[in-house]
Amino acid sequence: MTRKTKKRRFRRGFTLVEIPYAILILLIAIIGTSKYRYYTTLDVKKADMQTTATRIGLLFCENWRGVKGSLTYDPTVCLGSEFASTPISCPSSFKEFNLLQGRTVVSNGTNYHVFLLFKDISSSLRALNIIVAWSPQGYQITTITDTTDSNKFRSFELTTYATH
Repeated sequence: MTRKTKKRRFRRGFTLVEIPYAILILLIAIIGTSKYRYYTTLDVKKADMQTTATRIGLLFCENWRGVKGSLTYDPTVCLGSEFASTPISCPSSFKEFNLLQGRTVVSNGTNYHVFLLFKDISSSLRALNIIVAWSPQGYQITTITDTTDSNKFRSFELTTYATH
C-alpha cells in the first residue's frame, strides 16, 4: 500500500490584519524619531545661546578687569564697534551693586543684554559684576530687573575683583 501524502502549501506574505498593525508600528517609530530630532535641535540651539552668552560675559568681565575696574570703562573703545549699542535704561542699583552701564550685543540674530555693575569692597578693591541676559523667545529686556523673570529670560552672573 502506498500512501499518498498530501503536501501542504504555505503561502508567505502578510494578511490584511497584519498590514494595518505594521503601518501603525512604523508610524509610531517615525513620529518618535521626528519628535526626538525636534527636541534635540531645540536643545542644541539653547546650548549655543548659553555658550555665546557665556563668551560675551567672560569677554566683558576680563576686559573690564584688565582696565582695573575703571568707572570710565567703555567697551566700544576697548573691544571695538561691534559692541556699540544704545544703552539700556536701568535702575541705579541692582541687589548690592551699582550699575555702571547696560549694553546690547547682537550675535546670530539674538540680543544679549550685558549689565556692568560694581561695588567698592575697600579703598583698593572693587567687585565687578557682569549680568548677561537673553530671551530665547525674543522678548525685549527693558530694565535689569527683567532678568529675574525666568519664564521669559535666561541670565547668569559673573563676578571678579580688581584692584584700583
